[in-house]
Amino acid sequence: MTDLTATLATLERSHKAQPDPVIWHRIVATRGELNSLQTERALGDLRRVGQLFFEKGNKPDAMLARKLRALRKRNFIAKIQRSGETSAVTPSEIAEAFAHYYSKLYDGTTATSDGQKQQKIRSFLDQLPLRSLTRTQANALASPITTEEILPLLKELRTSKAPGPDGFSPLYYKKFRTQLAPLLANLYNGFLEGNTPPKELLAASIVVIPKEGKDPTTCASYRPISLLNVDMKIYAKVLATRLSRHLPALVHPDQVGFIPSRGAPDNIRRAVNLLSIAHASKQPSLLLSLDAEKAFDRVDWTYLWEVLRRFGVGDEMIRGIRALYTSPTASVTTMGGRSRPFDILNGTRQGCPLSPLLFALCLEPLAEQIRGHPDISGIAAGDKTYKLSLFADDILLTITRPLVSLPNLYSCLSSFGALSGYKINITKSEALNISLPQEVVTHLRNSFTFRWCPQRLKYLGIYLTAQVSQLYSSNYPDMIKHIKSLLRQWSSYSISWLGRIYALKMTALPKLLYLFRTLPVPLPLTTLPDLQSAFYRYVWQGKKPRVSRLILRRPKLHGGLAVPDLSLYYKSAQLTQLLQWSARRGRICWVDIENDYVAPSCLSQVPWRQISSTERGRLLPTTTHSLDIWSKVKYSMSLTTTTSSLLPLCDNPLFPPWCGEEGRAFNWWRGKGFTTLGAVLLQGKFPRWEYFRESHDIPLREFYSYSQIRHFVCSRLTMGTPVETSFENLVMRSSSTAGAISHIYNLLLRPSLENPCSYQLLWEIDLGRHLTREEWEAITESSMGITTCTLIKENCYKLLSRWYLDPVRLQKIYPALSGLCSRGCGKRGTFYHMWWECGQVTVLWSSVFDMISRALGVPVSPDPVLALLNSPSRRHGLSRSSLRLTHRICTSTRICMARSWKRDLPQVPEIVAKVWYIYKMECLTAQLHDTLQQCTKIWEPWLSTQATT
Repeated sequence: MTDLTATLATLERSHKAQPDPVIWHRIVATRGELNSLQTERALGDLRRVGQLFFEKGNKPDAMLARKLRALRKRNFIAKIQRSGETSAVTPSEIAEAFAHYYSKLYDGTTATSDGQKQQKIRSFLDQLPLRSLTRTQANALASPITTEEILPLLKELRTSKAPGPDGFSPLYYKKFRTQLAPLLANLYNGFLEGNTPPKELLAASIVVIPKEGKDPTTCASYRPISLLNVDMKIYAKVLATRLSRHLPALVHPDQVGFIPSRGAPDNIRRAVNLLSIAHASKQPSLLLSLDAEKAFDRVDWTYLWEVLRRFGVGDEMIRGIRALYTSPTASVTTMGGRSRPFDILNGTRQGCPLSPLLFALCLEPLAEQIRGHPDISGIAAGDKTYKLSLFADDILLTITRPLVSLPNLYSCLSSFGALSGYKINITKSEALNISLPQEVVTHLRNSFTFRWCPQRLKYLGIYLTAQVSQLYSSNYPDMIKHIKSLLRQWSSYSISWLGRIYALKMTALPKLLYLFRTLPVPLPLTTLPDLQSAFYRYVWQGKKPRVSRLILRRPKLHGGLAVPDLSLYYKSAQLTQLLQWSARRGRICWVDIENDYVAPSCLSQVPWRQISSTERGRLLPTTTHSLDIWSKVKYSMSLTTTTSSLLPLCDNPLFPPWCGEEGRAFNWWRGKGFTTLGAVLLQGKFPRWEYFRESHDIPLREFYSYSQIRHFVCSRLTMGTPVETSFENLVMRSSSTAGAISHIYNLLLRPSLENPCSYQLLWEIDLGRHLTREEWEAITESSMGITTCTLIKENCYKLLSRWYLDPVRLQKIYPALSGLCSRGCGKRGTFYHMWWECGQVTVLWSSVFDMISRALGVPVSPDPVLALLNSPSRRHGLSRSSLRLTHRICTSTRICMARSWKRDLPQVPEIVAKVWYIYKMECLTAQLHDTLQQCTKIWEPWLSTQATT
């Protein structure tokens, strides 16, 4: 096309200079050829757009996410201010303005530079009680990289991610992972041995993301994200995977950002606990949130290498990490404009998988210095003092004695910044008075320049308040108002029924889940039902629902669409905290705090026994709230039983001998771990004395305590044999909350899934046969997995759930209607009649099944279970691929019938055209995903038949 355009321009110039009929005919011919190519390209573009909407439209994917979030508008940069010059307005000018800004930020001057710098850093680090890896652990970190490590990472690559400057996409590495993995392993092992990567490998493209609430015309208001070359990103991921295993042992539990098994909810619950304790113990205190200026980008590399050395990472691993920092360069890309490349001499690149882990290690010395400083005071809880919480660079301090603590804190920050490059923007740091006298607050306002929050302070997306009772009003109403505003906005978008459900699950639900997870506070009774109603109003667009809520909330395999039940999600999020109550001391700070307030008992035992009113009065509000939720659901949702195997024997009011001081008589039993009902049972029965003598060498002096335990246990066994529930298994298996909310949510849903859906019973009446639970699950799975197209899945589910309004159903709504078949056969227009029994419909289905029989080469008789429900049953003798083709033809028929619901039935050519459309779209999709062979296997009978007709 480029050659034709150039030829046409030359001919037109020649003809203009000297008109010639021959040249004119060549111009006409060239224009015709060019138009044909342009038309062909336009048709190709239309096919690709059609395929994109076929595969991605109305499904939980990037296309729907962009539609909901209006990202293009938010990320548009109109102009950028340049120092001493006019504003940059064109894409190239804007890119250069960012490049100028970042070249100064990354020029290696963030920390103080002098000849003694390295020695000063070492002296600073060596005086701190930092943890360190053993030599064995360090050697394991730097062991040769294997293809077995690389292959899973290549397989997990997200193909939608943008490539680095070299242009090789994640799809390329994923597609050829078997061939590339050994080559990458050799390359990476060379880096561990000290080889220097070529400069091109370390190049990156920086894209900028606007920070919320910041001036969009200044470079500092954007977050730089580095798009690394995929091969180096994989290398960084290998190192990060190795290093992350050791971070929980190296980094104090105060830091929860990017550390395995830790998260933001840990620090929020801890802060809420400390607020309660500060008021209850009358400790004058304040919250101080520090604002770090370009924290990741300012890390000094000399400091970074010394920190890794101090943590015992080992020279070999440090050498491997330094390979990523040998001579990195970057250029800025904005809206199609690209800047000149510039060198990077400091910072850890945002977008590199290793960066968050390195930053956590870099910040740990500062945290340790603050923790150990005698003149920086925190809130005392039990036998510990809690001074700071960290999530990456977000630092929240709980300060007491501020007139003494704050000057010493400033001194620590200043000396640390001179060595590491870390810089706090004091004027943007925020403070919230918890219980300080007014005269102290006045003095602090005059002495320090941080901002004072009058009522609430934002930390990790949550507003913290001086009074725990105000946490709900400071967080939930604003979030609910925002979500309802989004729902009103989305109502004007062209989104399908299933698409609206996906929109709730993609955008609205995660916002609420974050609040549910992080804020352990009770909600007013009307809060969640009101928001749940708003969800359903959006799903149905304000119209009368056609499928009940109880069905829609069921999992897809059980006949629903998994519409979120907010009440169950809220309870699930609160119950996840119970999993962490069994964590060993020193692992999770808020668990340690709450444990101190149930002493001498243990927090992990509290849910499984009775609690006296005196003991309940000592509990923190967060613990009480979790127990209240637990007491409401533990029996009604079958999460436990009255004879739970987790029923504690020690500190249980039901077993007084093992309570308080008298409980010391059972120290042998405690030491052996026989502290719960399940621990002392053997195959559901209490063992004889001889068993403990033979298996555990129990001393004779323990016979009396054995008799006491036996009496108590046997009295409990009269209520039933302990059977471990799914929730109890979850508690015993792990204290990790990864995936726990979904797991518990499904457990809470389980009691409501025992009975079949109402529409399934109606189908069985119409069909005159009973379908087992397994058959219904297979039908549902087949219907929802028939294709990648959401609109086709929607049609399948609408028919399955009897969504369509038949004449009989319409008569109940509008009594003036006759309720007879709208196709004029004179019979009652029931749902089954309209889709199968009507004479005209019977003729149509006979034609469709004749077409199926010709395509497959075997007779397939009309069957409503196959035609209407996409049954995957093999009772017709069809292979799997033949069944899939049959489902596609039947689905095409149903779609055409639904489109002409109030008109004449569709003709066979219309159905054939729909089948061809689905084939073309699936074929294009298969080409993109390299699954053309599987696609051809399904469609081959159809293609061969249609070629001969």
